[in-house]
Amino acid sequence: MPAGRLAKLAVIAAIAAATHGLYGNVDVAKGVLVGLPAVPGVLAGTALQQRLSGRAVSLMFSVLLVVIAIELLVE
Repeated sequence: MPAGRLAKLAVIAAIAAATHGLYGNVDVAKGVLVGLPAVPGVLAGTALQQRLSGRAVSLMFSVLLVVIAIELLVE
């Protein structure tokens, strides 16, 4: 995805979060609780993705989707 699209997406997300914040729908503490641990995961995932072929990443994602589908069916 080009950087311009990502920047637009970030702006839209920030405006949406601010709007929901004005309505009192944002719990900042819970957002930080989820967001802070996500940063190392994103960095590690990005580093791993850059070292693997596109086919390997697609295969891993496909396996993840199948595992989640099976988990949903079992519940």
